[in-house]
Amino acid sequence: MDFSTPKTKTQIRAFLGLAGYHAHYVKNFSLIAAPLTQSLKGKIKKEGVNWTRDCNRAFTELKNRLTEIPVLHGPDYNKEFIVQTDASDLAIGVGLSAK
Repeated sequence: MDFSTPKTKTQIRAFLGLAGYHAHYVKNFSLIAAPLTQSLKGKIKKEGVNWTRDCNRAFTELKNRLTEIPVLHGPDYNKEFIVQTDASDLAIGVGLSAK
């Protein structure tokens, strides 16, 4: 929920990458994200974007959907779970999922 509002195409891509990792848990993800995806069109990668009300609505809706139960929540330590990792030279990402 603390993800700041993107101001560049690079920042929108970062948000969509993070949100997209969990897209299969969000019904109609691509429809909700469409204004953000649309704002990425154009050849210059790092240019600023025209942040519309639709972009803001999509950004807020995705953040809400990704933080509501039962989409994402803490693990139940009484059950087995899977740890999935992804790393690069800059960072590491970790996800827990139930078996």
